[in-house]
Order: sequence, then structure tokens, then C-alpha cells
Amino acid sequence: MSPKLFVSAFQGIKTYFINNTMEEGKLRDAAHKYVDTQTSFANMLVDNTITVCKEFVDKQTKFWFPRK
Repeated sequence: MSPKLFVSAFQGIKTYFINNTMEEGKLRDAAHKYVDTQTSFANMLVDNTITVCKEFVDKQTKFWFPRK
């Protein structure tokens, strides 16, 4: 399971809430844009975290199990 699944699920809940509580209009559109921006930012953080963790694990693996 990817952490992006959790981001999508959480942001989906926010979108559902917006769709069911706000009437059509500028405020609803702004709320959707805000959630979309949050989703993009959260996905960027997930990608960065995965990259950093992968780099860390690769370095530790090379340190503890060097190739001869």
C-alpha cells in the first residue's frame, strides 16, 4: 500500500464534505481548489519522503553489506 492511498482517501473525505455541505458558488469552487492544492502538496511530500527513505536504506545497505 502506498501512502498516496491515505492521502487520496483523506482528501476524498474533504471533497465529499464540501459537496454535501456547500451550495454551488464561488465559495464551493474555492474550497475545491484549496483541497486540490492540499492534495498536490501532500503527494509531493509523500514523493519526497519515499525518495529520502529509499536513499537512506540504500546507503545503509551498502554500508552493512558491501559488495566484494
